[in-house]
Amino acid sequence: MHTITVAKIPSVNHYVKHAKGRHFKSKDVIGFEKAVNSQLSLDLPYCDYATCGPPDSDIFKSLRIIFTLCKDFYRRDLDNMPKCFLDCLSEFFRFNDSRIEKLVLEKKLDKTLDHEVISWSVCDDAADKKLALELADIARILASMPETQGYAVRIAAAVGKWTEAKGGSL
Repeated sequence: MHTITVAKIPSVNHYVKHAKGRHFKSKDVIGFEKAVNSQLSLDLPYCDYATCGPPDSDIFKSLRIIFTLCKDFYRRDLDNMPKCFLDCLSEFFRFNDSRIEKLVLEKKLDKTLDHEVISWSVCDDAADKKLALELADIARILASMPETQGYAVRIAAAVGKWTEAKGGSL
């Protein structure tokens, strides 16, 4: 999972300012974009998505984003936070964010921080499903041997909890 540290995550409600019939990005959003882009640049050599391909690439088809806030937790709507960040990602990695089919969002509070953190990753549902099937096979093999049946029960329970945490779709 990749992390970005920012002073404040802007809401979509403060994304654009209107003046004299024109639309402008707010100063908060411009500062946010600079902070995100500079941290993405530092992360780029270690990022698997640096060469994600053409704008119609499906590498960003499924994203998970966790917003860790340091204050105003209950005053900030989760559905208003991803817009600015998704625009930064799509501009930086040159993909069309309309290709995103699944977006998993989470909001956390950490009062020990004096900044806000965005943690993000690409979800690989196919790899998750393959891993769950492999673990289920291991549990079946262990269950067939009397001396390892306890391990099989634990693995099966862990796979069940993990599948449920993933949305129960594996």
